[in-house]
Amino acid sequence: MQTFDASEIQVLSPDTIKCSLPKDEVARVKGLGCLWDKRTADHFNVRVITVNGKLTGEQMTAVAQAARQFGSGEVTMTARLTLEIQGVPYENIEPLRAFLAERGLETGGTGAKVRPVVSCKGTTCQYGLIDTFALSEKVHRLFYEGYRQVKLPHKFKIAVGGCPNNCLKPDLNDVGIVGQRLPVVDLEKCRGCKVCQMEKNCPIHVAHLEDGKVVTKTNHAGGINGGITNGMPIHLHTVIKATPSIYQEQDSVDLQSGKEAKLTIKGRHDPAILHRAAVVVDSMIAIGLLEALCQQEAGMALIKQMSSNERGMIV
Repeated sequence: MQTFDASEIQVLSPDTIKCSLPKDEVARVKGLGCLWDKRTADHFNVRVITVNGKLTGEQMTAVAQAARQFGSGEVTMTARLTLEIQGVPYENIEPLRAFLAERGLETGGTGAKVRPVVSCKGTTCQYGLIDTFALSEKVHRLFYEGYRQVKLPHKFKIAVGGCPNNCLKPDLNDVGIVGQRLPVVDLEKCRGCKVCQMEKNCPIHVAHLEDGKVVTKTNHAGGINGGITNGMPIHLHTVIKATPSIYQEQDSVDLQSGKEAKLTIKGRHDPAILHRAAVVVDSMIAIGLLEALCQQEAGMALIKQMSSNERGMIV
């Protein structure tokens, strides 16, 4: 079993090294995609935007040349598939951005704005059900390039996943797209025969007949696959941990008299939470469903306002 000395790990804090630049200037260049490296007084890591992580050979050569010429020579990758040129001195930021712009590259992807769109490799992956490269490029052009100058309350992330395996975790983004195939029954063609072609043709033998109705063999997912309902009943299991009674005397305030008082508990009150919890759980489910419905209606309203060309890009 291998071990290491945790005391050797460098602990970083704002008090270790002070930035030599005013806070307003640090915030300004951050909006350009340049993040202060807190290990230094005036060096930055500059983010280079990619379209879902793809670069041409010429662009990669340009990034490598820029890293050597304007930074430390190192390039790192971010979780959102952008590149960061490391160790760029403050005075090199604008020359670096000009150098990249001449070669069709730009910096950005920071701040409370729409962030670059990311996608998995669903286009080439054996499990991919949609062309994630093509779709994410369209979404990138429409939303990142179209709205990146709009100031938002918080950063806004979009991800495109190719299948319900959810490798990219689209459901953890603000907008997530998941490629999925769901069994669809055309009742006009269904003759209610005992040999269902849908059941026979399902590659993983999920669909089957039950009382003349096509259903999935199991519902272990509770009716949800990849964050999307699959047509089966939605099941929800809730576990409530009883709140323990604290018998130790505690300081409190008597709201009626407005004076400090001592709080003591006698007897057991744990089971009382179960009756209240049921109402809370039911209410939260209703709120969650209402929120999902509102998001769907808002999305449909947005699509209706788009031009036919714009709608074609996201369909």
